[in-house]
Amino acid sequence: MKKVGIYILIFFCTLAIGGCKKSEVSASSSYAGILMFKGETYVWRDVQEDIQLGEQVLAVLGKVDIQEAPQEGQSNFLNKGTPVYAVENQENMLSAIDANGQYLLVKKEEKSK
Repeated sequence: MKKVGIYILIFFCTLAIGGCKKSEVSASSSYAGILMFKGETYVWRDVQEDIQLGEQVLAVLGKVDIQEAPQEGQSNFLNKGTPVYAVENQENMLSAIDANGQYLLVKKEEKSK
């Protein structure tokens, strides 16, 4: 009977330890909704109705797999050739327009350490 109690204790300890495991972002994390432009990372956000497009600053150079980090001029959600525009009076924003609609891209801020 004592052995059964020890096995039950071990079982519950294993469950407790397994339940406390911290989730971490791995190298296989998704890079969804990213465009690289002039060495900066821009991420997809909802379009604001009142944005004014400026001049075209880029035609997307290539589309990479969603699990890859795009390089300069590439995106992992915009197709090759998609026009990208500056947004008037918003230095940290770009906008892209394709057959699916308009996308707002906001420059990703560096996290301070």
